[in-house]
Amino acid sequence: MFQTDGYTCVRRERKSIKGAYGRTTVGQAGLAAVATISRDWMEDVHLLLLSRGIYSRVYRTDERRDVREDLWVVSIRFRSERVKFAEQIGFVAAEKQDKLVESLGFAGKTCAPERAEVIVGIADLGDEDVYDIQTVSGEYLSNNVVVHNCFILSVDDEMGSILDWFKNEGVIFKGGSGSGINVSRIRSSKEQLSGGGYASGPVSFMRAADSVAGSIKSGGTTRRAAKMVVLDADHPDVREFVWCKAKEEKKAWALGEAGYDMSLNGEAWQSIQFQNANNSVRASDDFMRAALADADWQLHAVSSGETLETVNARQLLREISEATWACGDPGMQFDTTINDWHTRPASGRINASNPCSEFLSLDDTACNLPRTPSRTARSASATPTSAPCSWLVAWPTTPTTVAAMRRRSPRS
Repeated sequence: MFQTDGYTCVRRERKSIKGAYGRTTVGQAGLAAVATISRDWMEDVHLLLLSRGIYSRVYRTDERRDVREDLWVVSIRFRSERVKFAEQIGFVAAEKQDKLVESLGFAGKTCAPERAEVIVGIADLGDEDVYDIQTVSGEYLSNNVVVHNCFILSVDDEMGSILDWFKNEGVIFKGGSGSGINVSRIRSSKEQLSGGGYASGPVSFMRAADSVAGSIKSGGTTRRAAKMVVLDADHPDVREFVWCKAKEEKKAWALGEAGYDMSLNGEAWQSIQFQNANNSVRASDDFMRAALADADWQLHAVSSGETLETVNARQLLREISEATWACGDPGMQFDTTINDWHTRPASGRINASNPCSEFLSLDDTACNLPRTPSRTARSASATPTSAPCSWLVAWPTTPTTVAAMRRRSPRS
């Protein structure tokens, strides 16, 4: 956006200007900005800059010519913010970049460490129809209890917690929702138990969780459970995790060649494991750098943190790619980037995502309808449906008035 429609303005000399309240003298100044006719687009750019710690303003400029539309502008005026913009983004075009660098030599304001919009009011929009565009029928898959809710769960290295994981996912799937979980806190199969012997490892418990998901129809329909399982790249069982689904699917291919039904719900797939989840390896920047350098990568014990095994990072990444080529899993989640973009890091780190991966948040949280933008396109053929009464809140970018509406149910 900034490379195509962005621009830099500089005022090199002090000058006297005439305004509504008389003449005034202004000094050197600079700004970096981008402008288009799309308000939504500019608000998205504004939020993207904020996520990188760059404060900007969004405003509209009135176009006096009838044949032109008003422009929406994202403007970076504070010198401290233009410094961050130059370091992180900047301009490819030499003329624009030279002006930007020149403007940093001028004295200017420094943005306060924290800035927050203030909510000035809450507007009740009354009852509104809620549309579901996910299914052909237009009906919710959640038994009118929770609408498009996905959860991020947690599990500890303790049998009670592991059994709670199975139970909680079963309840979630029964309601038509999905869940994601990072199982890296469970001891690996290479670590000893206090009573003797070795731990089962997370992949073993994934088999039981997969069976729970496969046994429960999501929301009472034929739809499969939505499920995400994540394992850190430095977990000692990471190789077993990487290949678990690909190895199982080889069994299905063999059954298909033997004449068994290979359709989605056919015998071949129902007889193998790990088919109800998306698996993802959680990779840090350190792992990716080690892979680029063809360096060693240490796998650490969950219970003690000691190094249990050293592998080649590039080879491990190659195995992830080969397994994904074979069966579509595992995917990858980039832990360092996700937590760098964390909007509330003081509350804890992000370890996993929901099944669709558009919701990355703390353990034991949920993505709800209040995350739905207020400007939602409706299909002309969509059929309205209802759900128990609750509140939908449209969080503002600008202006700072919260729009709220109730979704209703005839039974409420």
